[in-house]
Order: sequence, then C-alpha cells, then structure tokens
Amino acid sequence: MPQEGRANPAPTSICCGWFAGAEMRAEILSYEKAMLLASRDEAFKATVYAMNTLLVHKGIYTQDEFQKVFVEWVEKEEAKKARARH
Repeated sequence: MPQEGRANPAPTSICCGWFAGAEMRAEILSYEKAMLLASRDEAFKATVYAMNTLLVHKGIYTQDEFQKVFVEWVEKEEAKKARARH
C-alpha cells in the first residue's frame, strides 16, 4: 500500500500472458489492484511466494535449504498433533 506523502508507484508486474486465438496478450497489474483482487488467503500465499522467490534469487538461501526447513516445520507440527491426540 502506498505510504502517505509518496506518489502511487507505477504498475510493478505484468500479469500472465495468454493466447487468445492466435494473438498473445499481456495485462499490466499494479500491486494495489492485485491486493484488491486477492482473497486474504491468496494474498498471504502471494506474500510467502514473493518473499521466498526474492530470498532464493538474492542468494540468501537455496531452494534445497528452504525445502529442508519446510519439511522440518511440517514434521514438528505433525508431532504436536500426534501428542495432542494421545
């Protein structure tokens, strides 16, 4: 969302291209419009996707490291559920 005193930024992404008959079309979608279109759950998923993508591309961690930590988290959550059932 834009901060007070700042101009609205230009559209920041190009939404998926698709074939309509034989012609290829692309639509410009701003961050603000994307936030309006997305449900709360979709906005959360998009945030996680964007953060993960940026961190991997910037070399903060690798996709393999991310997947390892993801699996560890799921295993811990499953163990908690199992303990709660007993």
